[in-house]
Amino acid sequence: MPGVPLIARIPSLAHPPRTPGTMDQSHGCARDVQPAVDRALEKFSVADAYLVTVLNWSQASGIDLSEWPDVLAYFKRIVQRPSVARALAEERALYAEEMERRKAA
Repeated sequence: MPGVPLIARIPSLAHPPRTPGTMDQSHGCARDVQPAVDRALEKFSVADAYLVTVLNWSQASGIDLSEWPDVLAYFKRIVQRPSVARALAEERALYAEEMERRKAA
């Protein structure tokens, strides 16, 4: 489905289960990311692009990044990059269009 964001095509990503077990797993993964963020280089890389994608999922999955202040600060900083902000805005617009299309169907 060209033009449809991945998160809209995979229901488990768009609406992840929120059980205590999955939340514990998510928190464990976030803790594992902290050292990598601490060692992050100043230069934006493909790893940053992927990490911002995964961290962005925290909003939909109910994970509060404030438990990891360095990760949250990194996320806030990286989403302000013009290219990242533009990509996220495009993704949100495509997602909203897909949700409207589903409502109409």
